[in-house]
Amino acid sequence: MNDNMAGPLAKVQRLARQVSKTFRLPVSNPAFQENLNKSRTLINSIQAQDLNFDFNLVRNTRVFNPRSNEMPPVTYVKIHEDCEISIGIFVLKDGARLPLHDHPGMHGLLKVIHGSLRARAFNEVSPALRQQLELQVQLDNSLANLVKPVFLHSDTEVDVNSDVCVLSPTVAGIHEIAARSGPAAFLDVLAPPYDIDGERDCHYFGEVFLKMDNPLAKDVCWLTEISCPSDFWCDSAPYQGPDITCALDDACGSL
Repeated sequence: MNDNMAGPLAKVQRLARQVSKTFRLPVSNPAFQENLNKSRTLINSIQAQDLNFDFNLVRNTRVFNPRSNEMPPVTYVKIHEDCEISIGIFVLKDGARLPLHDHPGMHGLLKVIHGSLRARAFNEVSPALRQQLELQVQLDNSLANLVKPVFLHSDTEVDVNSDVCVLSPTVAGIHEIAARSGPAAFLDVLAPPYDIDGERDCHYFGEVFLKMDNPLAKDVCWLTEISCPSDFWCDSAPYQGPDITCALDDACGSL
C-alpha cells in the first residue's frame, strides 16, 4: 500500500529524507553528528506497522535447517536503493543468520522491528597495531596474508525495544546477526550501499585461533576471508509500505 499523497510524511519517508541528508555530509562536517542523531531518533521510533510489514513473513516458526533447501533462511524486502543509500528489511527464520561480513567504507543503522537478534560486531585494529601483529604472524606461521586482526566491539541481544545498532567505517563494521528464539526482522540502512563492481563488495569471514605471545594481542580476534557460507542465501518479498521516492525528491509532504 503505497502513499504518494501530499501532506505530513510517514515515519519511513521522514527517515529516508533524514538519512539522505545525513550521509551526504562528510564526517568531518560539524553538522554530521547532529544529523546522525536525528536519524537515530527517527529509526528508533519506527515499528513494523509503520512499514506495513507483512507478518506472514514471520509466521513460519520452524527452526531453519541448513541441510534442507526447502526454505531460504533470509528474505530481503527492498524499500529503496540509489547511489547514496539503501533501505530495506531483512527477515530471518528462527536459527538463521547473516554470516560474519564487512561493510567497506560504509555507515549503517539497524533497528529490530520483530523478534530478537544476537548481534556480534568487530572493529578493525589500528593500522600501526595491525602492521606490528602481522609482522609477528609473518614470522610465526603461514597465515600472514590470510588473516585480519580485529577487536570484539559488542556481543549483544537486541529486540524491538533496543536502541538502534550503528556501524561506521571504523566501528562495528564487521558483524554477524542471528535470529534468537523465533523469526526476526530488522530495518537496515546503509550509506553508501554495497557496490559489487567497485570497492564496496561484501566479504565473508571465519574466525581462526592464533596463539601469540605479544601482550598487545591479548584481546585481538583473528578473522580469515571465506566464501559465502552455504547456509546463507536470500529470497525477496515486495515492500508494501509508504513510497519514499517522493520524500527523497522533495515531491511530497514536509518534515
